[in-house]
Amino acid sequence: MSFLKRLKAYLVLPALTALFTFSIHGAELQQPPKSPEVPDWAIATMAFPQLGKALDKAGAYANILLPNSAELAKQILMNFLFTLPLDEGLQKDAPAIIYVLDPVSTGLSEERAFLIGLKDAAKVKAALIGTFGAPTEEAGVMTFTLLQPPPQPDKFLVVKLNGDKLLAAPSATLLKKLDEFSAAKTDAELLGTSGAEADLAVKVPAVKRAYVPLVMGGLAILEQLAGPEHANEFKEVNQLFDTVWQFDLLGTRVKFNEDASSAMIEFEGIPQKGSPLAARLAEPGLHVKVDVLQLAPDKLALFLAGTGNG
Repeated sequence: MSFLKRLKAYLVLPALTALFTFSIHGAELQQPPKSPEVPDWAIATMAFPQLGKALDKAGAYANILLPNSAELAKQILMNFLFTLPLDEGLQKDAPAIIYVLDPVSTGLSEERAFLIGLKDAAKVKAALIGTFGAPTEEAGVMTFTLLQPPPQPDKFLVVKLNGDKLLAAPSATLLKKLDEFSAAKTDAELLGTSGAEADLAVKVPAVKRAYVPLVMGGLAILEQLAGPEHANEFKEVNQLFDTVWQFDLLGTRVKFNEDASSAMIEFEGIPQKGSPLAARLAEPGLHVKVDVLQLAPDKLALFLAGTGNG
């Protein structure tokens, strides 16, 4: 039995329309686009097949919302996504990939690794030294020490400029893993096959392993503070999380049209094999229609509706 579920939302602003779709895939006859692969030492991968193109379109999109904001929006995005000074030596048409590291398997919390296309390695090296100071170098690998305020231990940025690519990670061990992983994969495996400007894939079991005690513990405290009169609401929230933890992968893709006057955001979910969610979605004849949210203030309309057919 093949099935495809979609959740669509429309965000309408003056001169701007964004379309959101949500798909849950199981054993489908027609395979959906593949998300970028998430290695076993990461919890998420964000891939940009052409980083420069994605930034330009994001800037043009922001410019519609707020005139003359394109360059500022691009700079904010770069600073948020990449903790590296890359502007001068960036290869605009090359891919860039961010890996959010798994705190359980790596022992590192809130850290990322990067694989980025380069145009001028010498300029990037000079920018890195100008920002982080002189590194130690061994066998083409630079190690920068990132001083932290006491009592926090210092952090490290380990960088390898490999031809037209930059690889960066918070340790030499992870840099080696990144190098081996990227060398063993095709572009389609590294970047996904959706053709989107940005493609995010999140490995749900890894997120659950790393963060479920924090999330569910915090939820239990909130439930106690809220009191028994809100027990039904918290029961629904717990049921929602129970469903989320049954996914194997959750993905988000951002696509712009040619002039960036509109954007589409696709959400994708792949259930874990053998999970109750996978069994539920595989039921023949399953039909769901849900109006999730409807808001319509003056010049802003947000409408979400879900439909699905088995």
